[in-house]
Amino acid sequence: MTERYDIEKKLDSIENLPTLPVLAARLLELLGKTDVSMNEISKLMTVDPSITAKVLKIANSAYYGLRKKIDTLRMALVVLGVNEVSNIILGISLFKVFPEGNEGAVFTQERFWEHSVVTGHICRYLAKKLGIRMHGEEFTCGLLHDIGKMILDQFFHDEFNRVLEKANDSGEALIEVEQSVLKTNHCEIGAWLAKKWKIPEYISESIHYHHKVEKAVINPKLTAIVCLSNLFAKVNGVNLVHEADVGFKIKYSSAWKILSPHIKNLDLEEFNKSLQQEIVIAKDLLEKLRS
Repeated sequence: MTERYDIEKKLDSIENLPTLPVLAARLLELLGKTDVSMNEISKLMTVDPSITAKVLKIANSAYYGLRKKIDTLRMALVVLGVNEVSNIILGISLFKVFPEGNEGAVFTQERFWEHSVVTGHICRYLAKKLGIRMHGEEFTCGLLHDIGKMILDQFFHDEFNRVLEKANDSGEALIEVEQSVLKTNHCEIGAWLAKKWKIPEYISESIHYHHKVEKAVINPKLTAIVCLSNLFAKVNGVNLVHEADVGFKIKYSSAWKILSPHIKNLDLEEFNKSLQQEIVIAKDLLEKLRS
């Protein structure tokens, strides 16, 4: 059995820890500010000019459904907004961080990114439905919420596959099996990585506590949105492993309680039904980010 101190010791000794591309790292640094300007983003794009073409391709995709074609980065920044363009850049950049391969029968990067992007999209959709004003940070947090699983797969591959298989066979929540077997979990490891990457604290908090929302203090509503969106993705079959009774957990989660002033008029059945189309839209975005 792997003990917690073994995990921590190995984490601290990792020499080839994936690093964020310069563009993504500087972008996350900017997102930690309250007022990011178009000029700052435009200047940042000179670090990797090739990414501009991908941004424009995604901006002109069916995901945004714009009537007028966007021809320049500045136009994309004006029409979509600084935070939305930042999310596109971050999404594109993240696919460059972790090498393909080293995949087991249960864990695949395809399923991982599908769950991450779908959760990010549901975060955006849920916040809008609840009338909670966000500025793109909800998508970023949804996209990154499970990043600790990538570290587990890359550096604790055999142990993590055993955890995944056990969770898949039993229907137990993955985080509970992780804690039982590894004495840690993907949330703690994700928060560790966020610190290494110097990710803003409000994002790190949502990574760390999306399964324990009651511990969030910087932005509990944001972390609660990530928690519920993660559950909604699982309810709709977008998950790494089978998990029993996920739907039951939604209304009884601390996230539901935190969001209760906004959620009281939400028709849960109708909302969940509407997610079918939203998941299709999110998967289309995933293909654009990866291509």
